[in-house]
Amino acid sequence: LTSQPFYVMPDIMPADMVGEALQEAADIVMDDHNDEADWQPAFEIYIIERGAVLPGVSSPALVKISRRLSELVLPFVRRAYRCEACVPCTSFVR
Repeated sequence: LTSQPFYVMPDIMPADMVGEALQEAADIVMDDHNDEADWQPAFEIYIIERGAVLPGVSSPALVKISRRLSELVLPFVRRAYRCEACVPCTSFVR
């Protein structure tokens, strides 16, 4: 296993999409299990795992936003990591 660069892409998600995601996420009860990195409450909820939507976890609108974000980011990910076979597998809100 080798380390990989980490990218921050603040301009990739349109402002109206951010607003809609925040509005949709406000109604979700977040999981407060201890985070694996720092053992502090995570306040997160997974909405897609292994490429499949987790039923009953979030609104259809938030799932749609997650998929749209994946469409926006995936071309970059495939280029940056030289992985044409890469696909989104996980989506969570924190």
